Amino acid sequence: MLWRIGDKASHYMASNKIGKVIDIIYEKPTTWFAGGSPDVKTFLIVEYNTGEKVKIATGDAIKNYE
Repeated sequence: MLWRIGDKASHYMASNKIGKVIDIIYEKPTTWFAGGSPDVKTFLIVEYNTGEKVKIATGDAIKNYE
């Protein structure tokens, strides 16, 4: 899924807490295998209305269209 800064998002296990994407982070893998390295991991930094910031993997995030 395509994510942009400013999108509304939540974790799939806490879909009642909706926040705003303030940053997108790409982390390089630290593990190497015989065939090469795994893909780059992508995370969203989501800020809730309370000011709390959380780091959510993009595979665990749900986009909200409210």
